[in-house]
Amino acid sequence: MLILATIMGAIAVALAWPVPVALSRARWPSQHPALGMMAWQAVALVGGVTMIGAGFAFGVWPLVEPELRSQLWLVTLTHFALAFSTFLGLHLILTLVMTWYRISRQRLRHRNLLSLLSEPSDLAPNALVIPHDSPVAYCVPGSGQSFTVLSRGLIAHLSDREIKAVIAHERAHLTQRHDLLILAFESWHRSLPWLPTARLARAAVSELIEMLADDAALRVVSKTDLLRALAATLQFSGEQGSVEYDAAADVKKSTFGHPASAERDDAGLPTEVVNSRRLTRLLDAA
Repeated sequence: MLILATIMGAIAVALAWPVPVALSRARWPSQHPALGMMAWQAVALVGGVTMIGAGFAFGVWPLVEPELRSQLWLVTLTHFALAFSTFLGLHLILTLVMTWYRISRQRLRHRNLLSLLSEPSDLAPNALVIPHDSPVAYCVPGSGQSFTVLSRGLIAHLSDREIKAVIAHERAHLTQRHDLLILAFESWHRSLPWLPTARLARAAVSELIEMLADDAALRVVSKTDLLRALAATLQFSGEQGSVEYDAAADVKKSTFGHPASAERDDAGLPTEVVNSRRLTRLLDAA
């Protein structure tokens, strides 16, 4: 059991620091976002399991080898390891439940606001239009009915094909259930905010889901239309200033152009978006 605990501990340490740092700096996830997403999910899942499992494996060591029970210091240490692993597991589960509850409450409030301030649109199924002059588009996922929200400014300033590109992008978020990915990684970050892998994973996943949505949109619209839609929203977001992004609720109070990280005050500014790997990826492939 000691060997198993050591191996699991070593894997947990590797997935807590050097592996996520290397993965966040790698370029291949931008070229293959689906594989990149799978890699981050594997890092999170295996990292969490080995972190908890190492403590349990070490904690049951005296149970497997009864001759060790006479060593009081070792028994005390193994009991501490068991208690820590149990606490960590319960903490992760409770944080996930609390994050889901908070998100559900936020979405419910947002849906109530949309019922008062928006009007239905025939541009797409379950599409709503809000009275806002800036080009804004986001999606509101739900277990029952999901919505794609567009602003009047976006409809006024973009062409029909560009609007189609925006809608295809936002619908991809809904059909691929990116809200569940955000929920998992946001919960992980809230559980262990001091863990580098949790912080890096949340930022990487926010970027990768946009790339996945772009790829899905490109199956419906041309790359030119998607880039023009991005350029148009970038122009107006620059005039309006920075934008916000609530990763936990998956409600983007922003332009279609970029999901700003919650950790950057200047996120969403045109310079940040132009330099992002997402936009660079589209331009390189154009």
